[in-house]
Amino acid sequence: MPSLSPPAPVAVTLAAFLAARERATLAEIMQNVIDVPPEKELLVMLKNAGWESRRTATGRFWVKTKGVNS
Repeated sequence: MPSLSPPAPVAVTLAAFLAARERATLAEIMQNVIDVPPEKELLVMLKNAGWESRRTATGRFWVKTKGVNS
C-alpha cells in the first residue's frame, strides 16, 4: 500500500536553486539546498553570484542583480 504522506521535497545544489529564481530568502535556501555552507559563507557566495540583499517591512530577501549573467 502506498504511503499517504506527501513526497519529500527534492534538495538541489545552490547553483541550481538560484538559477531557477529571481528572489529567495535564506530560509528557502536552507530548506531546499543540499550541503548549505555556514551563513557567513553563504552570504559571500550570494554576493559573488550577483545577488543583493533587500529588506521590506516583513523581512529580508535576496534578489538577482540586473545585468548579471548567471
